[in-house]
Amino acid sequence: MVRRTRSGGFTLIELMIAMAVSATNGCSYCVNSHTAALRKLGVDTETLGEVMAVVGLFNSTNALADGYQIEPDVLPPVE
Repeated sequence: MVRRTRSGGFTLIELMIAMAVSATNGCSYCVNSHTAALRKLGVDTETLGEVMAVVGLFNSTNALADGYQIEPDVLPPVE
């Protein structure tokens, strides 16, 4: 469930996730839209850069793990 702020908008974390997903999907319209919303909320360019660095890191390591067909060594608990 997506929680809205009192004003009805997305939370800061939701917008950061949306920007990360949009960057991964290659949607420049959405990246620009979410970036503008984050900037409006006071997020500076250094923080945006850090978010994008984490996105790049995980996209790269995911691609390597998939390419090398590495089996997970940690799995979520089965309930």
